[in-house]
Amino acid sequence: MKTRILAAVENRLPRSEKLSCITYSNAGSGLNTYAQILWFIFRNQETAPVAVAKTVRDARATAALAQSYANVQTLHTIEPSLFAKPLHYEEDISMEMYVSGA
Repeated sequence: MKTRILAAVENRLPRSEKLSCITYSNAGSGLNTYAQILWFIFRNQETAPVAVAKTVRDARATAALAQSYANVQTLHTIEPSLFAKPLHYEEDISMEMYVSGA
């Protein structure tokens, strides 16, 4: 999964030097069918992520992942300065530019 995510991000981002990623999932994510695992993707030597990928543990959650990506597309279209830019979608991976909560 990690290899697929990094390859997809490299193909969609300008200036994509060496990329790395860390994953985040909370303790209960394995208990919830619709829980998502977040992959924060970093460019070499940068402290803030450049993109976020979402994956799911259970195939039954792919519809929720698709809806989440569709929501990002809609919101970015309405107000690009406030919402993440969608980057890539596959049935089991959704990717978007990272937007800080600040």
